[in-house]
Parts: sequence; structure tokens; C-alpha cells
Amino acid sequence: MSSPLVFPGQEIGLSSDYLASTGIYEKNGKLFSSLFGTLVITQENKTKTARVIHSKRQENFVTPTEGHVVIGKVTKINQKQANVNILVVDGKYVCHDPFKGIIRLTERDKVQMFKCLRPGDVVKAIVISLGDASAYFLSIAELEYGVICAQTESGEMLVPFSSDEMICPKTGALESRKVAKP
Repeated sequence: MSSPLVFPGQEIGLSSDYLASTGIYEKNGKLFSSLFGTLVITQENKTKTARVIHSKRQENFVTPTEGHVVIGKVTKINQKQANVNILVVDGKYVCHDPFKGIIRLTERDKVQMFKCLRPGDVVKAIVISLGDASAYFLSIAELEYGVICAQTESGEMLVPFSSDEMICPKTGALESRKVAKP
């Protein structure tokens, strides 16, 4: 019998049924694959162990999980949230097909979304939740997260000026952004 091929985020079973090993993580009593590869179940005495053997066919494939630092490009904003295409996960993995992320402002945030981010901005964020089936929930609330690269409407690159502004070196014009601390 061949072992099944599993994908990152795919449910493997209950943590009460298996001991998690390489390529497996546990959340809310369930086990999930963290790798693209082959699921291997072994049994020693009465203990079943689940592990995933990484497939070389998807060398750089990774799924963002809670706590991962991601780099993404803002695609759309409205008053309460920004949509982000996640391109890099933990600084090493380039996503060929971007994952979707959402940055939301909470009721206690006194700032407006368009003063923090604009479409086209490249942001550094942290994954705070796996979200729903369509997007990961991201945060830029901490000082080290926010815009790391932005352009003016005319295409000039902006450089950080303060924690909440970027400046155009050519014109000296300031634009509001939530700037990531280097």
C-alpha cells in the first residue's frame, strides 16, 4: 500500500490517535501537515507515530502558520482592511502562487487604513491567525512590522522618514505610512 501524498495545512488526524513527528503540527487537538510530501505512519508497541517525508518536487513550498513573518504586496484597501498577496514566508521561502492575507484595523485603532497602507506597498507582517478558507489574518501593529517599500503615484521610490511617514527624495513630499522599524 502506498502512503498518501499530503499538502501543508492538510488534516492528518487527531492528536489522541498519533504522536506527531517531523512535518506535523498540532492545533486544537488535531494534527496537520506542515510540508508537501508523503505521510508515513509507524507503530511501535501501541504507539502510532505520524510524520511527513518532504517531497523534493516542491523544494521551497511552505504554508504560513501563526507566528511566521511574511512579506507581501498590498493589492487593495478599504476603510477597515487591506488585502495582501503573501510572497515570502520567514525570509526564505518564495511563494510562486501567492497566499492571500488580510490586515484589519480594530475599533480601538485611531488611524485610518489609507494613512497606514496604499495599494502597491510592500509590507512586513506577522501571521496572527490562519483566518478563514480565503485568507490569513496578518498584523502590522508592532514596531518592526509595516511598510518596507513604497512608491509615489508618479513611481518615485519613497524612503522612511519617521515611524508614520515616508519621503520622496526627489520632491521632499511626505506621505503617511505605517513604516516598519528596520
